Amino acid sequence: MNSHLNPDQIYTLLDRPEADHSAQEHMLACAPCRSEVASLRDSLTNFRLAATNFSLLHTPTRLLDPTPRARFFTIPRAAWAGGLVAAMALCTASISILHKPVAPVHPTVQTAANTSAEAVDSQSDDALLNGIDTDLSTSVAPSLQPLDVTAASENTTTSSPN
Repeated sequence: MNSHLNPDQIYTLLDRPEADHSAQEHMLACAPCRSEVASLRDSLTNFRLAATNFSLLHTPTRLLDPTPRARFFTIPRAAWAGGLVAAMALCTASISILHKPVAPVHPTVQTAANTSAEAVDSQSDDALLNGIDTDLSTSVAPSLQPLDVTAASENTTTSSPN
């Protein structure tokens, strides 16, 4: 018993009958495959006819009617375009009114007063850094010296000769 056509081969025959010659030869020899393809082909034909008839029945008549009808409240396209331009201008104007741009930052011009102020700042910075260096160079902070054993023993030895 030979095998029957698989669904992919049947769909190929329905879509493009000339594409698969081996499937066509099999259909000539196999009655069940031939009846299956014929049944599907009839179903597709019926569906195509039903869709065509439905679309013809439900097509709007005004699309097929060559005489234009008078419509109420017609507004020309130019009026719509003008209204759209006016609305966009109104939106743009309101945004520009509400938006306050930040003033641009301009670099300052070096003057003698600015350079002397910078010199004072750099001197105070140097003094601050020197103070930090001296604080860090001590082995124990002054507030913690009572807790330092070596500092306490030094204090007792220096106070003993009295």
